[in-house]
Amino acid sequence: MKLWYKQPATVFEEALPIGNGRLGGMVYGGIKKERISLNDDTLWSGYPIDKSDEKAYPYLDQVRDAIDKNEKNKAQELLWKHMLSTWTESYQPVGNFILTMQHDEKAENYRRELDIENAVATTSYTADGTEYERTAFCSYPDNLMVLHIRGDRKGQVSLEAYLESLHPCNISTAQLEKGELLLLEGKAPVYAAPSYHGTPEPLLYELEGQTGLSFGTGVLPIVSGGECRYEEGRIIIQKADSVTFIINTATNYDGMGTVPKDSRIDCRQLLLSRFEKLASLDMLVLYETHVKDYHSLYNRVSLKIAGDNKEHLPLDERLKAYEWDKDDYGLISLIFQYGRYLLISSSRTGSQPANLQGIWNEHLRAPWSSNYTLNINAEMNYWSAENTNLSECHEPLLVYIKGLAKNGARTAKKNYNSRGWCAHHNSDLWGQTEAVGKLSLDTDCVCYAFWPHGGSWLTRHIWEHYEYTKDREFLREYREIIYGAAEFLLDYAVERDGRILLYPTTSPENTYIENGEKIAVCADSAMDIGMYKDVLGMCAVVTDIFIEKEELKNRCLSMLGKLPEYKVGSKGQLLEWDKEYEEAESLHRHLSLLYGFYPANSINHQETKELIPAVINTMNLRGDEATGWGIAWKICVWARLRDGEHTKKVLDNAIRFVDIHDKSHTAGGGVYLNLLGAHPPFQIDSNFGITAGITEMLVQSHEGDIELLPALPLEWGTGEVTGLCARGGLEISISWEEGSLKEALLKAKTEFTGNVSWEEKCININLKQGEIYKIVGA
Repeated sequence: MKLWYKQPATVFEEALPIGNGRLGGMVYGGIKKERISLNDDTLWSGYPIDKSDEKAYPYLDQVRDAIDKNEKNKAQELLWKHMLSTWTESYQPVGNFILTMQHDEKAENYRRELDIENAVATTSYTADGTEYERTAFCSYPDNLMVLHIRGDRKGQVSLEAYLESLHPCNISTAQLEKGELLLLEGKAPVYAAPSYHGTPEPLLYELEGQTGLSFGTGVLPIVSGGECRYEEGRIIIQKADSVTFIINTATNYDGMGTVPKDSRIDCRQLLLSRFEKLASLDMLVLYETHVKDYHSLYNRVSLKIAGDNKEHLPLDERLKAYEWDKDDYGLISLIFQYGRYLLISSSRTGSQPANLQGIWNEHLRAPWSSNYTLNINAEMNYWSAENTNLSECHEPLLVYIKGLAKNGARTAKKNYNSRGWCAHHNSDLWGQTEAVGKLSLDTDCVCYAFWPHGGSWLTRHIWEHYEYTKDREFLREYREIIYGAAEFLLDYAVERDGRILLYPTTSPENTYIENGEKIAVCADSAMDIGMYKDVLGMCAVVTDIFIEKEELKNRCLSMLGKLPEYKVGSKGQLLEWDKEYEEAESLHRHLSLLYGFYPANSINHQETKELIPAVINTMNLRGDEATGWGIAWKICVWARLRDGEHTKKVLDNAIRFVDIHDKSHTAGGGVYLNLLGAHPPFQIDSNFGITAGITEMLVQSHEGDIELLPALPLEWGTGEVTGLCARGGLEISISWEEGSLKEALLKAKTEFTGNVSWEEKCININLKQGEIYKIVGA
């Protein structure tokens, strides 16, 4: 299963991503000049700062009072002036590894590819009569990147190689037992303004006595049959049979709460130790170790849809062909597995969570700072973790939530005089939990900046991990985070005359029209109702599981009984705000109002089936277009609505080719030449969301029962999927013919009791751990 091309990449959005969770590279596949852009997931601008503000809390009642009096402009101005903080920090590029081949620029038989079944990028061509091949991969077990270059004739590999960075840096060499290392050492900025914030000094490398993170990059050449020397910061290789470059990075990041200048980590020594610890320098050994580890995750799941498979076409031609011929079923399988490949490559045990661009970024001021956007994007990154059998890849986000909850307790106390913890819509490596937007020029920022429920949404990921794994010890370890999220919501709500008011709030990034003006603030947004039902409900269940916190449980149950109800508007749609307003953007990209339907389930086909028509009407009114991640969210919702035909229609929009060179294309999602998601610009969340949506078409388990093939489109008449997971601890493999279930194998990863349904049939099964149950279709 490969992405392949007949030409090198010319820009980042055409290059091919490799990674091991921590270390990432984008391989361009140049002929005479090769470039691999490098990233380390702990290289960010900034340092930890307590931005919480006790002065903010007294304004909370003033904001509520203004909303009560319908003075919403005043409420927004109060929020903007007094309850927001400064921007998060930005994810930073390490730099580039560049090599120049000493052969002719012209080449024949050129091919570059990314083999996602083995997680390896390869460039091959013939120049000056020699067949050259460059192989690149990132190994998780050996914690490094490898670039191997060989020719089919001895003595034909001659090149120069060097490191560069956009940051202030020094180039030197270091002598190791294993050889001489080319070394780049630099500093990240202590402040990086977002790309959308105009300022005379967007990058600062010293500020108020603080310095940014230190980082280093090392390259160790292993030369076979030739000469190697160093000249003026460059590696010179002459007449080698092959060369293996081992590449690594390090930073002095020492945890979410440690400022760089106080770090206990010596960045240079950490980098050198990563080379000194190498058990082998043999390329084949490194490759075999890498592939074995990668297969242990990737090979758990497969998807095959019978029909046409245009894998013989290079991907640019294949994507363009798909615009008029949707019968390339192999492309569906490819983009499904590509999402899993990207998650394995950007999120492994011990790494940071995948950010807006996974781990791949070339900009000092990346779009939206390449940060953690908590009002959809960071969460969407992990929608496919549990159900596509990559539970281990969920771990970086779950660990990150721990640190965020600690910081969020400080924000909850200072900003809101509340118990528990909270986070707003943006965060970063340092775990910022305060609302951004203070440096904005006007109150327009409130629609995205003020929304204190990012932490609540993240809490769902703790619950999802437990529901899929039934790991009681995990839940025991994380239960206080769930309790804390619930306590914040309980304290934040206002009870007046027996009525619960959830305010001030917004519906993330959306606005409505009132008295001719765009307004963002309100009470009782549909998203907040869904969030409260979700978090308070799971909190009550967890207290029951561990037979504790009876008072907290009772408070949760009491408020659940008093929460505002979802409302339906004049068009039969779910209302986004407390009442029906004119929408400023009727086709808005966010589906925040449907949070209770997907990814949560307080709106479902069983207990609240009367609201399903409102969900359908809402989706029809929003249309089938959006940004890349917006389309992915729509795929998931239509799949959960069990409408396979509409789901497939929206999925086709998600696979639309977006030409990065077409500057007139500024809106409408799809994929770039390397299949990475186009917002535009590049955001990786849509890749993960597409994979989650396809999974939702094949297996659902959110309503208690396991549903097989709930949203199978007619076009996918025959096929099979293996290794998907369902809540309750089941691993499921399904084959189908002519749209009907042929066979299903259900393997219990833990003890399982529950219903399994398909095609209006339903059975109850009881399995012990390790047992397999077979269903044979009609």
